[in-house]
Amino acid sequence: MKQITLSTILLLVFFANASAEIEKLGTVSNEGIHYYWWPKLSQIVGWHHDRDASFNNFINYYVPDGETPSTTTSVIFAKAIYKPQHPEIKSLEMYINGDKTHFSSQWGNDFVIKESEPLITADGQALKTLTFFPKKEKKGHSYKQVAYGEEGDFYIVFEVNAQTKKKFTEALETFKKLVSAYK
Repeated sequence: MKQITLSTILLLVFFANASAEIEKLGTVSNEGIHYYWWPKLSQIVGWHHDRDASFNNFINYYVPDGETPSTTTSVIFAKAIYKPQHPEIKSLEMYINGDKTHFSSQWGNDFVIKESEPLITADGQALKTLTFFPKKEKKGHSYKQVAYGEEGDFYIVFEVNAQTKKKFTEALETFKKLVSAYK
């Protein structure tokens, strides 16, 4: 067990130097070591970080105050994909195309994927931004906007996701502020 803990600490120190704004966490369980990487986010007024959902989904997961992942109709999250673990993905554009293909395979022609104006981070990085909107609002579908970028050895992804157009619109300004504060 001491060797696993020491290995975890050494890896986290290595990853801590790889990119300053990616939060790097590790836990040890009976199944082994689990690594969690996600963009560090500033505090979001009116929203709170849900620790359990973050660790269960390997993302930095936020829900509106007073709600839980099981009761909310909108979420904001961020994730970091460690490039060396995915050598088949050669570029950010390739990652985005894979995301679009995966989404289309799940939802078919019920959705429209469009490029939006890029979101700009606090350090000036322009994130490619897409919307994934249903053609018609119906139960089980959601509205989402996703912003994609790179941070050192990571692809970074920010997403706002809501079950209705109204909830999406309500969460969108908070999402934009969150991304614009990231550096």
